[in-house]
Amino acid sequence: MNHRFALRLIVIVGTLAASPLSATEHFVPEDSQFTRADLPEHATSLAPYHEMVISVLRDAFTDDVRARLIGLPSFTPEYALGIRERNGVYSIFHLQSQAQLWSYENLRMLEELPADYAPGHESEIADAIAEYHSELPGDYHDVQTGARCEVTITPALGARLVELWKKMLLETHYGDTIALGPDGTDYHFSMTADGQLMAGKVWNPPPESKTGAMISITETMRNLCFTGDGNLLAQLEPQIDALEAQLTP
Repeated sequence: MNHRFALRLIVIVGTLAASPLSATEHFVPEDSQFTRADLPEHATSLAPYHEMVISVLRDAFTDDVRARLIGLPSFTPEYALGIRERNGVYSIFHLQSQAQLWSYENLRMLEELPADYAPGHESEIADAIAEYHSELPGDYHDVQTGARCEVTITPALGARLVELWKKMLLETHYGDTIALGPDGTDYHFSMTADGQLMAGKVWNPPPESKTGAMISITETMRNLCFTGDGNLLAQLEPQIDALEAQLTP
């Protein structure tokens, strides 16, 4: 609804719940309890939201998942994409929440607004709250996942993709330039490699950047998972080659 979009902007202006800061040629480190402890007064921590996402998309965090991406779009449900390995057999998998979990945060923020926060918008706020309650399960634990697919790939391609995740994550660091926006998609990459937990994120990178090339690769993986189209395999290999050529050996 248009009024919901307007209310979303009202809530975001009043908090710091906008998309995280990020560079474009590399991932930046994930937030932690220590960075959240330094949030300005009245800022909104995204930790409860991230816990919801991990809970609903928990099948992307099983021991056989070698590498994963968690996508957090502004206006559509959150999803997981990754590479799974079982007994040497590799596959690309995808799953998506059936409800946008960020809506629970919107609902919470609307319900916590002071009565005098937006004079003249009281009825719109009440309508938006009622609409959220009518559309969302009462408890986020009851949200199911859909848009599931899994496609087997060769061990060679699976290993290449896992290694690509690792190389990109090894370049994770803070940068001098930042990007910030209220809308778009936050991409969170993570894996365990050589006993080390690795994670990094990026927000809406330009296609010509290294992180943008990585997002393009994940989009091809997603399309391959849903369609099983062999032509996408032929497209994926050159994409990996091009990005690997830009990364530190």
